[in-house]
Amino acid sequence: MLALLVLWYDEHMENSYPTLLTEPFWVRRFWRKIDRRDGPDACWPWRKSTDKDGYGQIAVGQGKGRIKRAHRIAYEITHGECPPMLDHFKCWNRRCCNPAHLRPATNAENQASRDPSKKVRRYRKLVSTEQELFEENGKSFIREIKLYTFSP
Repeated sequence: MLALLVLWYDEHMENSYPTLLTEPFWVRRFWRKIDRRDGPDACWPWRKSTDKDGYGQIAVGQGKGRIKRAHRIAYEITHGECPPMLDHFKCWNRRCCNPAHLRPATNAENQASRDPSKKVRRYRKLVSTEQELFEENGKSFIREIKLYTFSP
């Protein structure tokens, strides 16, 4: 029994990322993690974990690089190979996995089509630096305080 399990693992899991996208069980399992109740034109938010940038993420396959962004997997399942850059051109929602909201794009196209209300770039400018002397546990320290202004 163990030998059969090892053979199955070697056949199905080792470097299995491309083949997982064609297996109906795995594809059904993937789509269950997405809220598609509002219809084909609405955002389909990813309901599981997200990465530091707010994109849905899922572990596929084994080894290094196995964490993939959910919207890219959704695009691959529906359209085939995923391009290097995708644009959420309809919704600008990083959790959205609706393939109808995604299109291949360059970085410049992606930046140009972003929601203008969310284009916030704040720059900070150093105004002054102060130093103060303080003591803690019988030791003297100099603390540097930096004051900044931020652009609106």
